[in-house]
Amino acid sequence: MIRQSIARSYAKGLFAAGVHQGKYEDYLRQVKEILEIVNERPKIRRALTLPFSRWTRERNCSRGL
Repeated sequence: MIRQSIARSYAKGLFAAGVHQGKYEDYLRQVKEILEIVNERPKIRRALTLPFSRWTRERNCSRGL
């Protein structure tokens, strides 16, 4: 719930900035490109969605640290 709230706030801010600068269509295209990359690469998706401490712990475990 909190993550959605944070994401929504960032999305509204990005959209407002895009409208203000007349670049909202460019921003939309860039966000779609990022989303496509994240969806195609599970490691990137995990890195962006897992809490940092858990991700660090998993990375260290996978490296044998």
